[in-house]
Amino acid sequence: MQGVTSRWLLRMLPWVQVPGGSYRVNRRASHTLGDGRVEFISTGSAVRVIPVELRELPLLRGFEDTAVLEALADRFTQREFAPGDVLVEAGRPADELLLIAHGKVDKLAEGAFDHPSVVGSAAGGDHLGEPELTAAEAGTWGITVKAVTYLYNEPMNQVEQQLRLTIEALRERQEHELINNPEIGLLHNADLSQRIHTRSGPPTPDDLDALLATVWKEPGLILAHPRAIAAIGREFNSRGISPQPAEVNGHALPAWRGVPILPCNKIPVTRSGVTSLLVLRTGEENQGVIGLHRTGIPDEYQPSLSVRFMGISEQAIISYLVSAYYSAAVLVPDALGILENVEIGL
Repeated sequence: MQGVTSRWLLRMLPWVQVPGGSYRVNRRASHTLGDGRVEFISTGSAVRVIPVELRELPLLRGFEDTAVLEALADRFTQREFAPGDVLVEAGRPADELLLIAHGKVDKLAEGAFDHPSVVGSAAGGDHLGEPELTAAEAGTWGITVKAVTYLYNEPMNQVEQQLRLTIEALRERQEHELINNPEIGLLHNADLSQRIHTRSGPPTPDDLDALLATVWKEPGLILAHPRAIAAIGREFNSRGISPQPAEVNGHALPAWRGVPILPCNKIPVTRSGVTSLLVLRTGEENQGVIGLHRTGIPDEYQPSLSVRFMGISEQAIISYLVSAYYSAAVLVPDALGILENVEIGL
């Protein structure tokens, strides 16, 4: 079994009861016209261009037929690229228009000594190819528990221990889903405007300040992979900075500007040593990030977790179905910010 972690996200999120199995978040869509940049809306990991924002393209500037703009917006398909991927290449037909929803790309040209030279860049809201072409529903997880029935099971209750280990594994998976799930995970539900990049790669104090600025109204906590916390410590040490720790539930934890930095090993780290940091404001009253669950379910063993007896086989194997019901909601966009492309070393 995977080791049991502190699961700070599950402990720090305020959990809101959802009796009907759904929770409505009301938001007002807003976008800026006339700034020359195309804006998008995101739902989980899905991103769609706002149809009227296509008027920011030179060819469609002043175009008033909204039905045509809707049809054009529906024809764009979402693609994801890894660092180093070539989006378009000089000399190839300019047969498509690329809109950059998030991230940064470099425009390259032949430089001295046969090495490419960066001649420009484009970021979220920019486009390529016109005319130039140069470079939730609540999650439900079920696990069947099988434990051999012992005639003599003292001093240890085998079934109880098997259930305990299974529930621990299920709670670990719950935190993983709340971070990484494409529909409900925090990494996929941050607004595009709330995602920033490091200045130079490693997580410097300036980068942490920029991260806190994304959630400037009462930031409650920063989530980071343990290796990222170590990298933050190295950056502090190299500058002779010793921030005061913060006390959370009786634990002394690293902090920045009074905001605790909590470890979470569910945040991905790439093979090249790149990860992300998250900052959250929590609570329904603060219009922050909240957890959603439903208590009072049949066969409830813990809040929003049920253990259902499934029977005993001819081989004297007891089976239980263990299910957890949960989700998360970001009530307003500025409740969650992400610092991306954080280099922490190998």
